[in-house]
Amino acid sequence: MSREKNLAKNTAILAIGQLSSKIFTFLLLPVYTSLLSPDDFGTIDALQTVISLALYFVTLQIENAVFRFIIENRTNKENQISYVTSAGVVLLAMAGTSTIVIGVINSLYMIPYVILVTLSLWTQSLYLFVSNLARGLGKNTDYSITSFVVTVSSLIINIVLIVGLKIGAVAILVALAFSNLIGFCWLFLRLHIWQLIKFSTVNKMKIKEMLRYSLPLIPNAISWWIANTSDRLIIICFLGTAFNGIYAAANKIPTIYTTIFTVFNTAWTESVSLAINDSDRDTYINSMLNSGFKLFSFINMGIIVCVSVSFKWLIGEQYTEAYNHIFILLVAIFINSMCSLFGGVLGGLKNTKVIGWTTVVGAIVNAVINFSLIQSIGLYAASVSTLVSYLIIYIFRFSAVKKIVQIRISKKYLLQCGAMLLLVAGGYFYRKMIINSVVLIVLIVWGVYQNKSILIPLLSSIKSKVIHE
Repeated sequence: MSREKNLAKNTAILAIGQLSSKIFTFLLLPVYTSLLSPDDFGTIDALQTVISLALYFVTLQIENAVFRFIIENRTNKENQISYVTSAGVVLLAMAGTSTIVIGVINSLYMIPYVILVTLSLWTQSLYLFVSNLARGLGKNTDYSITSFVVTVSSLIINIVLIVGLKIGAVAILVALAFSNLIGFCWLFLRLHIWQLIKFSTVNKMKIKEMLRYSLPLIPNAISWWIANTSDRLIIICFLGTAFNGIYAAANKIPTIYTTIFTVFNTAWTESVSLAINDSDRDTYINSMLNSGFKLFSFINMGIIVCVSVSFKWLIGEQYTEAYNHIFILLVAIFINSMCSLFGGVLGGLKNTKVIGWTTVVGAIVNAVINFSLIQSIGLYAASVSTLVSYLIIYIFRFSAVKKIVQIRISKKYLLQCGAMLLLVAGGYFYRKMIINSVVLIVLIVWGVYQNKSILIPLLSSIKSKVIHE
């Protein structure tokens, strides 16, 4: 199977698990908002935010190293056992250390639901470990199914505990801990992971090798965490919670694009890691980067037009101020997705230091612009700072990748894309249904033509399967 077909296959497999998972996650939102008090929900949300930050330190991002080193040792069982066992020892050591740290912090400052917080950290760490191992081994179907199982488990536990037993917001933490435990057990048994554990194979050199790869990813992850949460904290401090509500509403639309892109990017990181040592890697990477740029610029602009047409149904007129910010944030999230594509190449090259420092620079730029402009231009400081910070990361990563891989982006397409974005922006801000309908038709014709090399083989494949069935 060609690399392109394998990438398409993996994308389709991952889409089933991840997109269905997102749908179930959206289904829980009405349950939370109708049955939980804002204070309770806010407390649990804050704890989840802290847990997501603590995970980077508990895992040391070792799960990403497991994925990267297992993927290049798929035919070497001896190395697989050594890498998995060595990484597992690191994870267990960090789990023990984190438990002690949590105990000390709890003795000084009472942590709400401390046992559930600790359990959530443990189970999420274990699940991240085995799910990345599954991807490294090429078991994407199992990875996708497990993602679905975890989400459905969380959905069921939440409904039973919140709707049925009415135990309140703490149910979210219970579901988080036990759904991840279910996912870990499922994959552990499914992949016979015990066969990859042999403590006599623990290797200090392999541990150092993996940590050299994973440790630079910690500041990268923290910087993304800061970039994604600092906006809201600054808005609350300077403008108040009402403005934060508007910004939160504006951010809901870009998550649609992010969900679609994440499916492709998960498959892309595997594909580029497998191709990184091929003689024609530059040709392949250049081709896929250009295809990704064309496809996701089309999808992004399509979402922009659709938002303009359906804003009052999607968001509501009471959030009218969010309208302009949605456009800025959608453009920003597209640039961010291109940063992720370059990040996949850098990860394949094991150059995680560049991934780390570029994200740190972006986070600093985001914070500086926010603090500098929020009192003069208000909420626009948040959306503009997000756009500029992503653009800075893109420029640095593009330059870094171009030094190693020959990248050629069509200037003709860039001009066409820029012209189309201006047309889409004109329709978006003019806000007339007839104009946006015409813009959408023009966009679809242009987008289908630009992506025919992707769409025609895909449609032919679907047609072939239907005929044979």
